[in-house]
Amino acid sequence: MEVQEDGKKLQISIYGLLKSYNFHVARTAAEAMQQNDAAKFDNLEIHGLFECDWHEFITAKKKEIKQEFWGFNDDTVVFVNGNVLGSTQAFIEWATKNFDYEDYRPLALYEAMACEAYKERFENTKSDFVYMDVTIDDKPVGKLVFELYSDICPKTSKNFLELCSSSHKREDDSIITYKNTVFHRVLKSGWIQGGDVVNGSGANTESIYGPVFEDENFSVHHDRRGILGMANKGRHTNGSQFYITLSPAQWMDTKFVAFGRLIEGNDALIALENQKTYNERPTAGQKTLLGDCPFCHRVRMTAALKNVEPELVFVDVTHKPEVFLKLGGSSVPLMQTDDLVLKDSAAISRYFDEKYPPTNILDTNEESCNSAGAAIFGKFATFVKNKDSALDNDLRKNLLDELRIFNEFLSSRPHRFISSDNLTHPDCSLLPKLYHIKVAGKFFKNFDIPKDFARLNEYVRAGFDTEAFKKTVYEENEVIAGWQKHMDGH
Repeated sequence: MEVQEDGKKLQISIYGLLKSYNFHVARTAAEAMQQNDAAKFDNLEIHGLFECDWHEFITAKKKEIKQEFWGFNDDTVVFVNGNVLGSTQAFIEWATKNFDYEDYRPLALYEAMACEAYKERFENTKSDFVYMDVTIDDKPVGKLVFELYSDICPKTSKNFLELCSSSHKREDDSIITYKNTVFHRVLKSGWIQGGDVVNGSGANTESIYGPVFEDENFSVHHDRRGILGMANKGRHTNGSQFYITLSPAQWMDTKFVAFGRLIEGNDALIALENQKTYNERPTAGQKTLLGDCPFCHRVRMTAALKNVEPELVFVDVTHKPEVFLKLGGSSVPLMQTDDLVLKDSAAISRYFDEKYPPTNILDTNEESCNSAGAAIFGKFATFVKNKDSALDNDLRKNLLDELRIFNEFLSSRPHRFISSDNLTHPDCSLLPKLYHIKVAGKFFKNFDIPKDFARLNEYVRAGFDTEAFKKTVYEENEVIAGWQKHMDGH
């Protein structure tokens, strides 16, 4: 493969990991050969790539060249006149044999070259760069390193950067941060999603600018794996939740603001993508969030109202861990303190109210308030789990009757909520159940609370808009997944 018979020069193309010394060994050799005998070599094509770019390039080449190249696993590849020559070692052997190339440089010099080139690539750009350490089952799987297009989307990039660096504080002086948050959604070959800085459920979002901020622009396209963008719930609702694409997704281009890309951490991204999931939620560590349990939601609402943040251990109730069984656990919620174990949502809620000041603010002595709406959830559960279409109309009517009774009760009260203008125990018990009716009822039975139950709809809107509810509510897909398990007989 010296100078071709027709007199054309040799075209050497080198692709490799920018941070690998192998790439710089090959690059230095090619440059020296051209400098020593320019008549034999055309202009060099040299491409030092970030890890994710390299993975994308070599995967595409393997698909293009197929069998003879499929087993290639080095971090640098050399082409001569468009044909694969091979790795750095193969290139040096070829250069030595055909052009008497000799290299006396020490390995340490090439390692220094790689380090310096990698550093310069970061410095000589208008972008910002941030990273996240990722663990699965409490085991480190690597770093995700992102390039943020600060010149294209400065506001969106700043929001993400400050959430990564834990450098922004809320008005109450608490830090808003991605640290210890979770990737709550994984769609293989689609995207992974995370960034709920409130409780990790995936239902919440919050930005450094306030609850949400506007769509900055749609200049960055979702044309490859590893694009970083802001998840939203419609136009101009960006907060903290973000996604990383796992394949091109052009349909996202005018719906979601992309503002960066993953440049390092391909192994970590693959590990995240390959997690086992249930209804798109990772199940690592046998952890199942309690979205299908309104009784757990009640406990968390109560704790939120008392500004208490208990340590949460999420239990897969289909595979109960030994420590849970030793506490006498058969269902959730269950709470263990230093001196007692509580196994009932009402008892746990009252414990929080009695123990943490101001005490007993959630109690009501009116029996009519404590029993208001008590039959609704049972009627709903029977209706939504029913598989006999002949019974559906009667079961729907039974549920509507209970909702009507509760609507009339609310209409007779002067307060915003059941017993006062503030949330109390009956509200914490009933609002999560009404949320299940809104979500699972719509999904499984196309059922919703009738619009002419005006007072009930007003109550639902007010309750769902409280901070205690918003901080503790779970994503709709988790509620649906929970009810699906009931449908399947689990």
